[in-house]
Amino acid sequence: MSEKALKKRLSREIEKVKILEKIVEDKTREIYLAMKGSEEESVVKSDFLSRMSHEIRTPLNGIIGMTSLLLQDEHLTDKQRHYMDIMEQSCDSLLSLVNEILDYSKLRSHMMKLENISFDLEKLSHELYSAMYLMAEEKNLEMCLEYKIGTPNWIYGDPRRIRQILANLISNALKFTEEGCVTITVERIEIGELEKLKICVKDTGPGIPEDFKDKLFKEFTQADTSYTRKHEGAGLGLAITNQLALLMNGCIKVENIPSGGSDFCFTIPLKVDESKNKPFELPEVLKPLRILIVYSGVACANNLKDFMNHSGVNCHVCYDPMSAIEKLKEGIKSETPYDMVVINHFPPELDAFAIAKSIKKDPQLQDLVLIFVGTAKKNYDEKLLKKHRFSGKFFRPISSSNLIRALETTWIAHSDSLAPEEADGISLEQQKGKSSAEKKILIAEDDRLNQEVIESMLNSLGYEIEIAKNGREAVEKWETTPYEMILMDIKMPVLNGIDAAKIIREHEKETDSHTPIVALTAQIFESTKKACQAAGIDAFLPKPLKVDDLQKCLDQYAPRP
Repeated sequence: MSEKALKKRLSREIEKVKILEKIVEDKTREIYLAMKGSEEESVVKSDFLSRMSHEIRTPLNGIIGMTSLLLQDEHLTDKQRHYMDIMEQSCDSLLSLVNEILDYSKLRSHMMKLENISFDLEKLSHELYSAMYLMAEEKNLEMCLEYKIGTPNWIYGDPRRIRQILANLISNALKFTEEGCVTITVERIEIGELEKLKICVKDTGPGIPEDFKDKLFKEFTQADTSYTRKHEGAGLGLAITNQLALLMNGCIKVENIPSGGSDFCFTIPLKVDESKNKPFELPEVLKPLRILIVYSGVACANNLKDFMNHSGVNCHVCYDPMSAIEKLKEGIKSETPYDMVVINHFPPELDAFAIAKSIKKDPQLQDLVLIFVGTAKKNYDEKLLKKHRFSGKFFRPISSSNLIRALETTWIAHSDSLAPEEADGISLEQQKGKSSAEKKILIAEDDRLNQEVIESMLNSLGYEIEIAKNGREAVEKWETTPYEMILMDIKMPVLNGIDAAKIIREHEKETDSHTPIVALTAQIFESTKKACQAAGIDAFLPKPLKVDDLQKCLDQYAPRP
């Protein structure tokens, strides 16, 4: 090939390369612009969800807050209380639906981010179990929690989302079960060389049709149209639950139980916080005691017995009154008498007063210490309890922790010849009223309705308050007045809550002081949490605000002496 032809060919190849470079450059620009547009769209979606969350929850905060305050009024007639109960239930249903829609939107736009923090799974499980137990009692269902021996308490993960998954599964089980039992099991399992956390919720409901299992975790579906009419819901709960489990690198499965009902299990990788897990230590006073639990629910009774025996307590159970009396008499005959009897009052199956009366008639059983277990929905006559020689009392659900605490408190009070309610030396009512008014709380909130709701709640709890209408006013008031705690709204005019918290924390560096700041927010995004934590905010209270949540927060950050 001649030199001229070679140069011509080389020139053509160079032109091709330039054309390819131009194509690559154009494509790169297109991809960049698409990515930039996608990021901008994501920011717009995030901002929209944030505003929607705030705008929807603000009026809900007023409705739910005022409803919970009205329900505390002792002068309501039965009819008025019934109307208020319906209003509260309707508000809770609406809030649940709003939360589901917002969660679904975040999952669809890939904006859902998970936390990975250390938390107490056993405490979370028991708190949720206790919170949902009243739903079971209202339907006359038994519900029990089995936190299996050997399962660690402290693990790493997202406690709010794990609670959300578990709450949804329990709520569904209670909703669709008309009789029988709902059982929650928490355990550590091994799959190959990997450790997993497995949480199951079993019920005795109608079960899931085999041809519907594949559709169960899809959006806007429920297992039966007849149930759709009977039980409200948008059909988003299980779809969200499934997506959350997948985000945690886990899964959810459902199986029908041959005897009737269904078994929902979700499994996620388990990472234990070894630095915080410590073996349970049984109180010394309980070690020599022999205890009998009288409980008609076989599953719950056996769970409690297994835990107590594993912890070192000599514990036995009976499921009916007759076998309980026989067991107590056997203990006398074999010279291994019981020291305490825990009786679950669940008439007509178990009448604690009738059992106590039978015990009282037998001279050999006079020294027994009796503990009464009842429902939190009913006020029991203290005189009637004392008449039947009950030394202690607590409410269902019976968890391992509150049982141990009740046994210890009652036995110590009995040993000191004091009634349990006198053991602390001061009544709960006295503690509530004692110097709570001395504690001043600052409310930083621009919305008038929210101001009134929070002020009414704090006043009902006996606290003195001041109000700031924006972040700057909050800083100015803080500079001149010592507050026990600041309830800080995040979105406010002039100066927002996060920037106000930053200014306060900067000033505190000079005085080496610390005023607890709790964020009031309808925004539950990870970015909001991180911004608050970076600003030195101590905790969060979600809107709509409830009295019980506010009380827990006050107990932690502005406790009464």
